Amino acid sequence: MKVRAGRPKDYEDILFLAKTLGFRSAREVFELHDEVFPQAPPKEDSFKNVCEILQKTWPDDCSLEGTNRYAYGSSLGDR
Repeated sequence: MKVRAGRPKDYEDILFLAKTLGFRSAREVFELHDEVFPQAPPKEDSFKNVCEILQKTWPDDCSLEGTNRYAYGSSLGDR
């Protein structure tokens, strides 16, 4: 739900949860989101906000590179 909201006040919680779950990439974060909400992608702004904070956390993460997840046109990999 934190990823769905994608609000700045959720960033710390998103990073805490990703670390607690042992995630090491944005792809893992969004795969879990999609598992929980299979018919409801996050809003475009939420997706971009979460990608931005994950990119700062994992600057070498290329797990979404070349993808157009949710067809929003910009992903973590589009640098």
